Amino acid sequence: MARTAHIPDISRFWPWLSAVAAICFCFGAATHAKAEPVELHIPAPKLASPVAPELKDRPTIATVLPWNQDKKPLERYDLSWQATPKPHPGKGLSLTEIFWAYNFPNSAYSLYPGIEAYTRPATRKSSSEDGTLVRIAFDRPGFAAYIADVAIERAARLGADGVFLDGWIDHSRRGFPKPRQRAARQAIARQLQARGGPGFIILGNVNWSTDVSTHDALNGVYLELLKEPDRTYTDDELARIEALLALHDTALRPPKIVALEAWRLTSGDAARDAPVNDQMARLFAAMAMVVPRNGYVIYADNNSDTKASDHDHVYYDFYDIDLGGPVSHGMTIAPGVAYKMFETGVIVYNRTAQDVTLRFDGFAPIAARARSGRFCLRLERELDCDL
Repeated sequence: MARTAHIPDISRFWPWLSAVAAICFCFGAATHAKAEPVELHIPAPKLASPVAPELKDRPTIATVLPWNQDKKPLERYDLSWQATPKPHPGKGLSLTEIFWAYNFPNSAYSLYPGIEAYTRPATRKSSSEDGTLVRIAFDRPGFAAYIADVAIERAARLGADGVFLDGWIDHSRRGFPKPRQRAARQAIARQLQARGGPGFIILGNVNWSTDVSTHDALNGVYLELLKEPDRTYTDDELARIEALLALHDTALRPPKIVALEAWRLTSGDAARDAPVNDQMARLFAAMAMVVPRNGYVIYADNNSDTKASDHDHVYYDFYDIDLGGPVSHGMTIAPGVAYKMFETGVIVYNRTAQDVTLRFDGFAPIAARARSGRFCLRLERELDCDL
């Protein structure tokens, strides 16, 4: 029989909830008919931090649109970017991409006055962009201040809320050691911070990287989590993703934007809206809303699915679930299982390979099966998780 785990008074979060809650963490078959519950200590929820002014209108589930502003209705998304961005029609953020490591001389959107002083002679043809790709010697003296001036001018002229920096990691390049690259990126980030001022968003694509050496200047990251298209993420990778969300949330300067793009299963009959993809989309949405303070999410195609579908995706109906804003931090129940309280409900995720059942005292139990996310609306005596 499950034992009760006592939680200090949480009436300031949900006035209708008693001071004692219980949770049953049940391993075994999906029915849990004969599963032996495990006693757990459930941490009391911690009050959510004040919301940064630039993010005060975020919905319950905040979505990110990487590029593709000309293909998708921008008003449905809360964060987006491209080289020549459109101003957001609502209260979301729209960023301008700055080409800091490479340039496309045949493309007007990356032709910056004076960039020739910093380009390298080596070039290669790019199959995914317009014409020839030219690498930039971003470690040359004066480049950090130069590209920061370019970025601030473009953002102001285009009405952008900040800048997006693709490939914001150290790459393997002959004659350009990673420590020198890192020092150059630190200089660029700090120049952008100094020139952008308060509220200016500086967001870098760090993929799977754990490097936080520029996070004293950055206030946002984009986790484009590359994988092979014929599989979902492994249990180890899900644990890494959870750790990445927490790491970047801790290390970034405010407002600490963490945008997660996970890739779908593309194999056999696994269409975008196949049950396995719907389940994984819910898991990643829940993880992105629970772990970081200001998470954003999209569950997208793999870049190799088709030549024209980079970052294309289904906009799932559950992205529009409204539970209000968060009233607690994300709280870990057990490794891989966590929750966050919202004004009118709770979001729970279980990234583990085993089903669990959760029960708050006085409310019907809710199931969180393996690799799932639940979005639950508070009712009088139960939590409605069929949203």
